Amino acid sequence: MSSSLVKYLFVGASSVALLSLIASSNARVRPFRRVYDSPQFAPTPIDSPKAKPNKPLRYKFKDNSDEVPMANPSSGGVTLNDPSNLVTNVEFDPVSGKYIVTQKIGGIDYRPPTYMTSDEYQKYIFKKQEKDYWSARTHADSKTPAASSSPKLPKLKVGGEVFDRIFGGNSVNIVPNGSAQLDLGYIVNKTANPAVPQKQRKVGSMNFDEKIQLNVIGKIGDKLKITTSYNTQATFDFENQMKLDYTGYDDEIIKKIEAGNVTFPLKGTLIGGSQTLFGVKTQLQFGRLTVTSIAGQEKGKTSTIEVAGGSQSTPFTLQADSYDVNRHYFLAQYFRDQFDNALAGLPFVNSQVNITRLEVWVTNTNTSTNNIRSVVGLSELAEDIVHVPKSQTYITDKSPTALPYNNQNNLYDLLLGDTAIIRNPATTISGLSKISNNEMQQQYNFELVSSARLLASNIHFSLYWVIYH
Repeated sequence: MSSSLVKYLFVGASSVALLSLIASSNARVRPFRRVYDSPQFAPTPIDSPKAKPNKPLRYKFKDNSDEVPMANPSSGGVTLNDPSNLVTNVEFDPVSGKYIVTQKIGGIDYRPPTYMTSDEYQKYIFKKQEKDYWSARTHADSKTPAASSSPKLPKLKVGGEVFDRIFGGNSVNIVPNGSAQLDLGYIVNKTANPAVPQKQRKVGSMNFDEKIQLNVIGKIGDKLKITTSYNTQATFDFENQMKLDYTGYDDEIIKKIEAGNVTFPLKGTLIGGSQTLFGVKTQLQFGRLTVTSIAGQEKGKTSTIEVAGGSQSTPFTLQADSYDVNRHYFLAQYFRDQFDNALAGLPFVNSQVNITRLEVWVTNTNTSTNNIRSVVGLSELAEDIVHVPKSQTYITDKSPTALPYNNQNNLYDLLLGDTAIIRNPATTISGLSKISNNEMQQQYNFELVSSARLLASNIHFSLYWVIYH
């Protein structure tokens, strides 16, 4: 007993001492503070914009909370499809005579039940069956209807025994494939050139471009097949193919009829066949006799290239006057008459003429302002009377020789007699008509070029006796 009493007294004294120590200290209970309440761990503020109560949403969402769920089925896209664990059930209530529609996720009701009358339910079933029917018909020929993105056209049936005998069946199947692209645009070109009139500095034009790529395979019965391939971006015309192929049965006279792009290969070497024909080809069989006929137009050509010594040679024919167009001219008709005789002994030129000075004036096409003046070209100037048209009666011969120079006829004297009018570009045409008694015709006997440009003197003119370029 004495040991127990001592034990209780010791515990009591220790408790009193501990309480007095706590009472004399300044310890106090502080509120709990989490680590992420510190300023350095402050959460990121919300960046969502403030809602405007009077402004409607850009994309309107349709909710079925107050309607039958089947009335507005989810079509995917922005609104997304219904999840797979959302199950819609329809049960008939014999007491009320209505259909109860419930939606559950697992065993929990997702929405309050809704009701449909008998007429409403029948309309819903009819629309659903009609939609499922056409979806099944569209993807009937596809192994994976859900993944098919380009449904085929349904097959057509044509009744009648005559149609069946001609084409070997009553079905018509057309499979189109391709793409069409149409580009429309408007192009505006602006030119900041003071020399160009104000209205012509801004020019607009339409830009119209179309790209069509079409492949069509059609089959009528078992005998007729139509194949078409068309591409507007094709490099060659033969890449666009169109062919109609009719193949008869073994016991028929008509074995094959082809129309469009056909070929006519031949086994012999005497007459060569062709692979690029457009026309009609038929193949008929009368017992053991087979007749093949063709009527068409060849759309290609055959060329032969000879290669010798590592180089290719191709013969061609070119007219002399087409060698270099608008670069070689006769200075006068006299030179044209003496051309063959003067060049008969090439490389030596047999000519009595030596040209020491030559100026060439051309049409000013680069808006240059140096060496600019108006010039007049006269076709009968310095020409022998033999080469002057008979309609130009005002021109008379002055020289017994045929050499071209200013005093060969009187045209140069007529020009000097009224230089004030002829040298004025505004009165040049009327002045030439006056001295020729209205017999001169512009673009035939003369031509006036305004603001012609003199070619620079350092330009080299190669003179081949009487020709310059």
